[in-house]
Amino acid sequence: MNILFQTREIRKTFEGDAKQTCGQASVNQVQIENLLIPLPPLNEQKRIVEKVEQLMGLCDELEEKLRKSQEDSEKLMETVVRGLLEGAATKI
Repeated sequence: MNILFQTREIRKTFEGDAKQTCGQASVNQVQIENLLIPLPPLNEQKRIVEKVEQLMGLCDELEEKLRKSQEDSEKLMETVVRGLLEGAATKI
């Protein structure tokens, strides 16, 4: 909605009816209620939702892979440190 209200078309819609208050234009509830909000056709909305869900699934997979990679890195680091400490202890 924020992006919509910043478009030239919507601003033009309100320009003539806007009231000036302290140098700032304002619109009332009736003007907003009567505003026609453009929406894509239902099939397009469904396609958009499907695509967003697909992309969110990919994001979830990437987050899981990143988490697993971080866990593996921590385990590797622990193993290396343990090996170094054990090697140092056997030399003493």
